[in-house]
Amino acid sequence: MFEKLKHRYITCLVLILLLFSLITVQMYVLVGKGEQKNTAGNQACVSVPGKRGSIYDTNGVALAYDKESYAVTFYRDPANNASSDRANYTQILMRTIGILEENGDKVIDTFLIVRDEQGNFDYNISKELSEETRKERIESWCANMQIADADMEAEDIYYDLRNRFRIPEELDYTEARKLLSIWQEVQMNMYRSYVKVTIAENISEESVYQLETRANELTGVEIAESYTRYYPKQSTAAHILGYLGRIVDADELKEKRELGYTAENLVGKVGIEATMEKYLTGCITERQGKKVYKLSEAGSIVEQIGYTAPSQGDSVVLTIDIGLQEVTEEALAANVQKIRQEQEQDYAENQDKYDKLLEQRSVKELSLANAGAAIVMEVDTGNVLAMASYPSYDLNLFTGGISDKDYQALLDQEGSPLFNNAISSTSTPGSIFKMATAVAGLMEGEITVNTTIVDKGPYDKYVQDGSDAPACWVKPNYSSHGRQTVVEALKNSCNYFFFEVADRLGIDRLSNWVGRLGLTSKTNIQLTGEAVGWIGGPEILYDSSKPIDEQKTYKPLLVYNKLITQLEAFGEERGVVYTEEQLSEAALALVKLVELQNLTIGPQIRQVLSDKLDIPENVSRQRGWTSEIMSTLIELIWTATDTATQGIGVTPTQLTPIAISRYLCAISNGGKVYDANIIDKVISADGTVVLENEPVLVEDLQLPESYSDAIMEGMEQVVSWENRGTAGSAFAGFKYQNILAGKTGTAPISNIDLEDNIWFCLVAPKDDPEIAVVLFVPNGLSDCKLYDTAKAIITYYFDQKEMQTGSAYVEGDLLY
Repeated sequence: MFEKLKHRYITCLVLILLLFSLITVQMYVLVGKGEQKNTAGNQACVSVPGKRGSIYDTNGVALAYDKESYAVTFYRDPANNASSDRANYTQILMRTIGILEENGDKVIDTFLIVRDEQGNFDYNISKELSEETRKERIESWCANMQIADADMEAEDIYYDLRNRFRIPEELDYTEARKLLSIWQEVQMNMYRSYVKVTIAENISEESVYQLETRANELTGVEIAESYTRYYPKQSTAAHILGYLGRIVDADELKEKRELGYTAENLVGKVGIEATMEKYLTGCITERQGKKVYKLSEAGSIVEQIGYTAPSQGDSVVLTIDIGLQEVTEEALAANVQKIRQEQEQDYAENQDKYDKLLEQRSVKELSLANAGAAIVMEVDTGNVLAMASYPSYDLNLFTGGISDKDYQALLDQEGSPLFNNAISSTSTPGSIFKMATAVAGLMEGEITVNTTIVDKGPYDKYVQDGSDAPACWVKPNYSSHGRQTVVEALKNSCNYFFFEVADRLGIDRLSNWVGRLGLTSKTNIQLTGEAVGWIGGPEILYDSSKPIDEQKTYKPLLVYNKLITQLEAFGEERGVVYTEEQLSEAALALVKLVELQNLTIGPQIRQVLSDKLDIPENVSRQRGWTSEIMSTLIELIWTATDTATQGIGVTPTQLTPIAISRYLCAISNGGKVYDANIIDKVISADGTVVLENEPVLVEDLQLPESYSDAIMEGMEQVVSWENRGTAGSAFAGFKYQNILAGKTGTAPISNIDLEDNIWFCLVAPKDDPEIAVVLFVPNGLSDCKLYDTAKAIITYYFDQKEMQTGSAYVEGDLLY
């Protein structure tokens, strides 16, 4: 392979040399604002980024900060650019890598060309990008690497570069890649050849000693004082804090260059590190320091002749209490693991039963608990005091760049640790939604606090066959609920009561109040990746303005696929084979009929079958195909019964834990809907308060006190043993039982109860609420399984308050 490429390499050399001058001129345009070369005076000015600001909890405990460390830099003297010079530098780099790896340190791994396990070469550029964008990035990289023909195969370019940089043939791909990563960084900085590139970060003292001892033989290799981002709590609050990474997007890099960043600078990728980047960073022009170098005529560094120290980024203080955060995370993790063990035991004891249910569905794998979320929010401000997402991950894995192996392990880990369940997941809320239905019914005058509704069993108002009607969870013991007010309905979590309230309201008025309570809009929490939930309705079930694969739910696609199967069967009966295009057009046209929201669309169905598949209308009618298609389409037609069931928070309603936290606060504070907030303040390096957050009131619903009292009373009775609430027995004898109000929620998502989503909400103290607690575990079996986490949170919070009240409260020493 190497011999084959030598002739091509020589042929391209002339084109490369011509291209080099053009690249150099073009790249000068991209020089950062703080990096300039004074060719007349033979001087170069290099920007020096400042230390990144720290992140603290509300008590001043450091959660993320830059610690002093050592890095290895490499400087290729531009005067030494002959092939023999490159060979010498490569040997020096090989020795340097050897020293680093002997001591457990690692070099950068950024080379754009990758090789898979089958030995195939490709560019490490997302396949999700358009072909045009991928091509632009490849061409840009090839230009920087002085590759004349960007259409060459990635494998050929790999071997070309090995030849150019004189990488020994005996080195395998893994070892060659390390060297090519370094040479790539050198090439990317050709236009500012006086800048040293960083090839290893946060190295050990052993490596520092050995590299300095052998400095004479390692020309161009130097030890530099640096900073490394450190997260002392490791995996605690990982989904809040986030981590740093290189700028990989070309548009983002262009934008950041205008602010003073370089391609080597790290930026926040997720979490607070990302959303508060403009405050935390030390890379913007106004915070940069300068190093001034004297250059030789050839552009080589002669000596440093000037230095201006950089300034530090601002520090961010969060609203979270790290003690409460740790308790919340530990309790949630233990709780999810306990639930999983119970599920596995239940399955083992009833395997025949569950296997039969699995056989009835297309998804044969059982989904058991492996993730969860917990949020503690201040009722009167929207401040987040704790936010846990399980499973978590060690943020320090990302310091200096996470290895492919570690990153793949995180991607493969059950429960998706990189995913923030607290703000990014949407799920069916179940009975914790019933307070929203109660608020809507009361505010619209459809019920009063004294209105009674009798649980009649199946809600068959719009269903002829009662067996197909939705019913209360106490089935068949409906008399146990009987006649109830809203207080009793909440205590008993009576489905029938809230079916009736939702039916009286209609889907439009119910949706309006759900939105006003903050459930279907962003909470504006200062974190990346917040999802937005929705309440079910005709356009949620099927939106005719959107393609079939861009709908809110999976149902339209399932219906479409089922129609394809049915139409193929019709063709077989008639001895006709339809093309995929014919079947698709017919299925899409049939689905489109759903926008009529009419149960009598037989003529329209027959017309589609006639127009798209040449099936005579009388044939469709005689063979019962119209009814067969209608039985499939009806899954997408919104009915009055669907509206009634939305009153208890079932599918297709989907909400996020963070939005439910905001809603729980609103119904506990008299109707004040606040933005969620996790930033307390921002403080500059000299102690000046740069930003201080105040609660942001989105809307004051001004709930009458009698309404709030009724809802809180119902929630109080949920956790009351004396009142036989649905969670009463679990809290009997609990230290803080008498100050709690709560609501349970179980949301069936399949034909197997082991897979039910579970929720639990608490407010305390009930008489003058301070905190709202929301717990969520998808596929968690039963809401009663979450009580351990709830108790741990309440105990810690109020034990701390007791300690503060019982003795003089001394705040911890602030580290900022």
